[in-house]
Amino acid sequence: MNNPSLFRYQAIGHKGPVSALIAFRQGRAPAVIYYDPDLRTPARNPAPTDSVGRVNLYMNAGQSYEVTVQFPDGTTDQFMHTAVPMGSVEIIREPAPEPVTVDRVVHQDSPETLAELERLRGIEREHARAALMSGLAKLEDAKAKVDIPAELKEYLRVGETYEQTNTRLLPIYKEAQNMKEMAIENADKTARVFWELKIRKLDLAMHWMHGRLIETV
Repeated sequence: MNNPSLFRYQAIGHKGPVSALIAFRQGRAPAVIYYDPDLRTPARNPAPTDSVGRVNLYMNAGQSYEVTVQFPDGTTDQFMHTAVPMGSVEIIREPAPEPVTVDRVVHQDSPETLAELERLRGIEREHARAALMSGLAKLEDAKAKVDIPAELKEYLRVGETYEQTNTRLLPIYKEAQNMKEMAIENADKTARVFWELKIRKLDLAMHWMHGRLIETV
């Protein structure tokens, strides 16, 4: 009759839970671990965790296993695990007495393992990218909350970036310059003053947005 033991683990890196590979050995040979409590379906060894470092596996109770956790950044953690019968609250975890006996080269040179490590690194990169995008979104929200001067509200829009504002106002600015030149040619003082004022406000609007960009970078 099989005497199963549940191995429940979560890999914790320097910045919190992280995907990892977990290798099991008994002596100098890879250990046999299982996906099911009946100990009928052998699991991969090394076994990958989920995206937050968790893994649930089964092994023979009463036996000791040397466990090596391989993190995506290349670092490792090693410890001895003595499998206790399911239902027991005792967990034994102590440093591996001979870390150098773990044949890491075999695991790291395995094409399957290297591919899995690369996949985990990809997950880490996606998490970093998501954090960056979240930070940029918060930055844009902060920009949007800034009060726009009353005299510039005609030309500025809440939530617009500097690049978007510049792209939108540049054609208007050029048109105003052309209209001012036409007013000068026609000796139309009223029109010239109107377009000069418009040009001045457009200048102020673009400079104001540029100043906000410098403050938040």
